[in-house]
Amino acid sequence: MTEKRIAGYISDGLTRHEIAQAQGVTEGTVKSQMAAIFDKTGAGGQRGLQSLMKELTPAVRRASSPPRSTGV
Repeated sequence: MTEKRIAGYISDGLTRHEIAQAQGVTEGTVKSQMAAIFDKTGAGGQRGLQSLMKELTPAVRRASSPPRSTGV
């Protein structure tokens, strides 16, 4: 679950320092967790993981408005 959360932070563009602060851990811990994520995903780094997650995340579609009543 931690790796998923870290991957989300990376996807949002947070730095290793910001992630460490958000998680209440050291940057070294985040660095180790990031290395595990990069190894599992084959991403070459933070930008690679951001691109991968963007590619794998489906686009959010706006819900179409319901048909309006014509008053007939």
